[in-house]
Amino acid sequence: MNNTDPLMTIMTGRQRPRRLLILMAFLAFPVTMFYFSPAMIFKGVRQGIVPGSLLVFFMLFLTALTQMAIRVSFQKAGGVIQTPFAVLGQKEA
Repeated sequence: MNNTDPLMTIMTGRQRPRRLLILMAFLAFPVTMFYFSPAMIFKGVRQGIVPGSLLVFFMLFLTALTQMAIRVSFQKAGGVIQTPFAVLGQKEA
């Protein structure tokens, strides 16, 4: 009789690193939640220092703004290019 775990026999080469990464993220969850909490920012500001989480939030904010501007500009350009082709592609009924 084979006593191997059926879940382990199903795993492919990609699933083992994925499960390890999920386990590591689960174990690091309390640290991650504390690092990204606004309470840490206020605690650091009260002591007169700039905490790293404030810098991370600021970089996330700037990245979101720039990505939004880039995405919208490409969508507008795509719409301008698409309009003449839509008119040309219409079939007469």
